[in-house]
Amino acid sequence: MSKDARADAIAVARSDYKFWIALLGALLSAPAIISLVQKLFKIGLAPIFSGILDYYRNLYYPIVEALQKLIALIPWFDFYALIYSGLMSREVYKDLTALSLVSAVALYRVVMRNNLSFDDLGTATIVAAIFLVLFVVLALTLVPLIFPLGVLFNMTRNKDNAERLEYLTSLALAATAVAVFYVTNAIIK
Repeated sequence: MSKDARADAIAVARSDYKFWIALLGALLSAPAIISLVQKLFKIGLAPIFSGILDYYRNLYYPIVEALQKLIALIPWFDFYALIYSGLMSREVYKDLTALSLVSAVALYRVVMRNNLSFDDLGTATIVAAIFLVLFVVLALTLVPLIFPLGVLFNMTRNKDNAERLEYLTSLALAATAVAVFYVTNAIIK
């Protein structure tokens, strides 16, 4: 297969799953946003929505805690204790970490797709694994939370918006899910 044919096949495959990736990003970030809003504004929830939120917290918080404990083995990498303990509760930090992880994975995908190309699959796999670990550590700092602003800024400067559109679709779907959640909660409650 020639390089051009391979590139065309990859482009077709990418276009087929972009919406599903955006939907997955929204499904992963919407519960974190809902949980964060509920904690910050102390919004009462209907019993069914309270159960959904408890399920999310019971599912996701242990993952964040495990990542935090793993990273905290290196003393200067306990980002919550070093930076955020005076600014927010640990639960708010966990929700922000969930959003940061989703943003870091989106950023990781963009970096890997656009800037790294290796002919040797073994080298590509090793580099991808190293970058993934670095992006997870970066997510615990909450720095990837500024990534959506970079996407919006870069959209005005760059003519190739396909990847940014995928990310913005994910943000729009997540925002819609949050709005529907709270409107439905207000109607039920």
